[in-house]
Amino acid sequence: MSASALMSTGTAAIFAAYRQVQTTANNISNANTEGYSRQSVALQTARGELTGDGYIGRGVTVSTVTRATNQFLASQTNALTSASATDAVRADLQEDVKSSVAEVNGTTKALAKLNVQISNAANSGHAPNDLLDQRDLLIGRLSEQLDVHAVMGPDGQASVFLASGESLVLGNESNDMLALPDQVDPTRLRLGIQLDTGLTLLSRAADGEGRIPGLLKIQNDDLVA
Repeated sequence: MSASALMSTGTAAIFAAYRQVQTTANNISNANTEGYSRQSVALQTARGELTGDGYIGRGVTVSTVTRATNQFLASQTNALTSASATDAVRADLQEDVKSSVAEVNGTTKALAKLNVQISNAANSGHAPNDLLDQRDLLIGRLSEQLDVHAVMGPDGQASVFLASGESLVLGNESNDMLALPDQVDPTRLRLGIQLDTGLTLLSRAADGEGRIPGLLKIQNDDLVA
């Protein structure tokens, strides 16, 4: 790695650390500010550089600044014994489910695109370390939302499946999930997945680990009509 590349990597690290310190100072300054949500800096690995010795890391970059808030938990300010409160909680919960499903779809699309990059990079004869890190990060995000398992191909590509067997990602293709009104009880949501063969409803979507099954369990078991 050249001296200029070393300086660039070091500068990026200093900038990322500065943003973290700056955000922490902002949190402290607003500790007593009504309505303020604590912020945090999300970092990600900078894209590696392909050299004759393989992929060399290029440091860290700031991905985004996020708000530490949970809309579903924040909405539970009224007792569930009130019908209007229950309706409000149900509406917020369903928005959380839809938001989480949208996040899953965005992540699976990103993983499918990343699989192409991993496959192309593998043809160079060197392990694309940074791309593999990004792959593992995306799989981790999916596992936070759903009960999934991943299968790694010989070139490093990842296929991801739901616990019930449906594929979320296969090579460079991904299948979208949907949050749909239940046909029996339209006040409730159920999940489906759009496969090549058509829409498949997931009857066991509330089973297993993950944020989405947890929300569906609350919907199905804890919210009275």
